[in-house]
Amino acid sequence: MPKNTIERVLRLMDEYIIPMDALVYFEHDQANGAAGARRIAAWLVQARPSAITMRDVKRKHWSGLTEQPDVEAAFEYLCTMNWLREQQPDRPLRGRPAARFDVNPNIPRPEPKQRREGAGT
Repeated sequence: MPKNTIERVLRLMDEYIIPMDALVYFEHDQANGAAGARRIAAWLVQARPSAITMRDVKRKHWSGLTEQPDVEAAFEYLCTMNWLREQQPDRPLRGRPAARFDVNPNIPRPEPKQRREGAGT
């Protein structure tokens, strides 16, 4: 095979195929976890818990976050974005331990509420 052909194939891989592959997987992750992750992230910014469980989220009965696979996808997305980190489980006395996730203390702070002009004057 000519050297020129190999170089063209490698350039095609680097400039198109690999970036497109990453984009496809990113879009797939967006569909499976990002919408739920955005809802959880908004709550994390407001509530500022130090740790959460999937059960905490399921108990809130948020649309799209009531089924275990949806919650798992959202948590996986938040872990990928470094908003959450799974704790090492303690050895339980009984049953299976609930997976707990530490919340990154460096997540954004809530935006301060804007005062309306003329209010309070």
